Amino acid sequence: MAVSRRFQVVAAGFALGALAHATEASATLSGHGVRAYPLWRDGLFVGLDGLLAVIAVLRPRQLWLPMLLLVAQQTATHGREVVQIWRAERGIAWLSLVTMTFVVASTLVALHYRWSVRRQPAAHQSDAPAI
Repeated sequence: MAVSRRFQVVAAGFALGALAHATEASATLSGHGVRAYPLWRDGLFVGLDGLLAVIAVLRPRQLWLPMLLLVAQQTATHGREVVQIWRAERGIAWLSLVTMTFVVASTLVALHYRWSVRRQPAAHQSDAPAI
């Protein structure tokens, strides 16, 4: 996968995350949603996921730090849910497992790109990946 394709996949994943949070907030506001956490959290993640999608496409070199922070936060929430459901029911929290897998993979992509830019700056003249 070319660098540009990897970051397009990362951006698409975050765009889907923003859409999922927006849908969840909309369902709650219309009285059809069941809240496991406060409504403001969905609004926050609509903005955060949207911003990460934009950074992945326009400034992939800067993606590594927000991704490290997101991995820590997501591990505390989705990671904890995966472990709790497994321990209590021997079940799999699929949404949390998929979310964690995507966030960790995206973080590895961002770190690899940042590391390769530092080692070979001439090979990565532009911050934005070629389309």
